[in-house]
Amino acid sequence: MKPYFLLFIAILLSTPCLAQDEQRGQSSQGKRSVTTRNEAADALPIGSNAILMVDGVKYKTLASSLAACAPPGCVVYDNLPETFTANPFASLPSKVFAEVHLLRRTWITNASIVVPNKSQMIGSGRGDAGSTGTVIQAGPSFPASTPVVQMGSAPIAMGVRVENLTVDCENKVGATGVRNTWSQEESGLRHVLIVNCPAAGLDVETSAAQNSGPYEDLEVLSYGKCSNCSAATVPVIVREVAAFRGIHGATINSDGAPSPGAGIQIDSSGSFTDIHCEHVDSCLLVGSQRATSAVTASNIECGPATLECVLFSNAYNSRNLTVLGVVATSGNLVADQINDKIISASAEGGSLGMYSVGGGKTQSVITSSPHLNSRFPGVALLGSEGGSITHVAPPVAGTNTITDPAATGTASLAAVENCGSTQGETQMCARSLETLPIIVRGTMNLNSGASQSITKLPFTDALFSCTGSDETTPAGVVSFSSYKSDSVIIRETNGATTDRLRYVCVGH
Repeated sequence: MKPYFLLFIAILLSTPCLAQDEQRGQSSQGKRSVTTRNEAADALPIGSNAILMVDGVKYKTLASSLAACAPPGCVVYDNLPETFTANPFASLPSKVFAEVHLLRRTWITNASIVVPNKSQMIGSGRGDAGSTGTVIQAGPSFPASTPVVQMGSAPIAMGVRVENLTVDCENKVGATGVRNTWSQEESGLRHVLIVNCPAAGLDVETSAAQNSGPYEDLEVLSYGKCSNCSAATVPVIVREVAAFRGIHGATINSDGAPSPGAGIQIDSSGSFTDIHCEHVDSCLLVGSQRATSAVTASNIECGPATLECVLFSNAYNSRNLTVLGVVATSGNLVADQINDKIISASAEGGSLGMYSVGGGKTQSVITSSPHLNSRFPGVALLGSEGGSITHVAPPVAGTNTITDPAATGTASLAAVENCGSTQGETQMCARSLETLPIIVRGTMNLNSGASQSITKLPFTDALFSCTGSDETTPAGVVSFSSYKSDSVIIRETNGATTDRLRYVCVGH
């Protein structure tokens, strides 16, 4: 027979009802002995023990089937629930890799299940312990402060995946659902529900987990039975993971359990998309544990009992953080502690298109909010739709500081107009707007003379004008002459040659 035909027969025989019908047919005919499904798999030309079945006959446990896995690896189908007292993958021979398919049952474990390098653990769908789907549940003797599932047995692991199942911490003290600190390229989670984990649901940390992800279509839930959950519980942790491939699709909900301070604690660069949070203080908490940069989050939706949809912490020097498409029913859409700005859901009508924090000592802000205008390096527009806008050019070495304050009440641009040179009986002002107006003021003491020069003025031509007064002798008259772009002569009459004079010059 052709090899693929034998493979097809083996899969058919692995189905209990078909295997029983086949066996009954063979017994009635009495022509040949029954071939078990494991024997059919063993006979496949693609390699000895390439496809194995935990059937309670030849292989009574997952560990025994993995121990029989031959190089380069095998596929194991497990439909026989059991209680693990040790990591079943520990029996897998060195340099042999396995793809384990857990069918619709509940497996209890009293030890961490460690999925090793280039191996995968795949269930038959999201489940509830003891009833539906595929569930791995912490047992009564599960050790405290331990992950139920660990990705990778040592650094550096590749291609470690957990998919299509539920991980239930069963409220064990300090338990984490899934932890990855060692698995890199093509490693991640997909279609996984993680429930009742007092420490963390998903914990991805260290440079040894770099390039891992994306982690897709996740649910991290805590119910009323999670009495060991607290405000310190973090459903998802991402910390110091270089080139993190992101979390794409996640629901975080702690309804019935104590509300955690953060839904997803982000202290690493990466993308976070399609996130929904309920009953957490801050859905996304960015930069609270480490200086963080290059974070992009989009399509973030926050439901009941969430205080902030996105919180940018000022605990460290974080920068270049962007959120797009934020929706919230209450609380704040964005709380930016770095720039001390808050955009509330009620003020924005429940949604915000964009908010971005830049880099530098004075960090730029770009936002679509009509209540908090964008701020760029050199020019800040920090106002509101009420009409008060401040334009600020912060000082830089070698340049001037220009401040244009808004007026109270009647709006003002604080413009400087130039009347030009006029003559005749009617002195009509030309009212041309001064380009880049500059105002210079100062005081000086006359140095035993009636006049002296003020030098190093910042004007571009000699068309500026000055006025002054005598602080020492009120009857003194101050005048100006010999205007040049960088200097002017100040003169005083009817006063003493040691008087202190005050002046103001306006030009451009």
